[in-house]
Amino acid sequence: MNHAKSKNIMAISNGKNIPIVTDQQLHKTRMDLLKKSGRPTKYNKYVAAEIINRLEQGETLTQICSDVSMPALPTLWDWRGKIPVFGEAVTCARRRTAAALVDMSVDAIMQATPDDMPTVRLAEGRAKHLLEVGRVYDPATFGNQLKVNHDVVIETMADRLKRLTGQPVIIPAEFMHLVEE
Repeated sequence: MNHAKSKNIMAISNGKNIPIVTDQQLHKTRMDLLKKSGRPTKYNKYVAAEIINRLEQGETLTQICSDVSMPALPTLWDWRGKIPVFGEAVTCARRRTAAALVDMSVDAIMQATPDDMPTVRLAEGRAKHLLEVGRVYDPATFGNQLKVNHDVVIETMADRLKRLTGQPVIIPAEFMHLVEE
């Protein structure tokens, strides 16, 4: 991907303070960083904006960090932990990427033709892989786990009627076996 040719590089993080960066700002920042002693290690909002933009375009953190003008992967993990706005922006970008990957998995299956079994198998394998990556990037949305609320109040019908009407409920003797605990 050639990121230097885009008109604007923009990062969005739930309305947080990741700036819109012009090509000139980005190019100057990258050149300034490269003139110094190699990869950036100090947090820089322009570099952060480019990282978020590239994540949203589908690049992985490993691919981004292979660019010598970008921080090394351990530096990005440090930034995510120490700079909450950056960590949130990375998480949001990964969620959007997860949704795109799930869409791609559907497309892969839908484009496979039943008369060409190798293509069907390839599409099935790609779809499974994309769905799994989606689960990793956004487990809350695409994961297999159910979130269970354990704060459930169990109320008998008699208690509910009493609460709603404000009157005690008289249960005939032949129905007492239904409400006894």
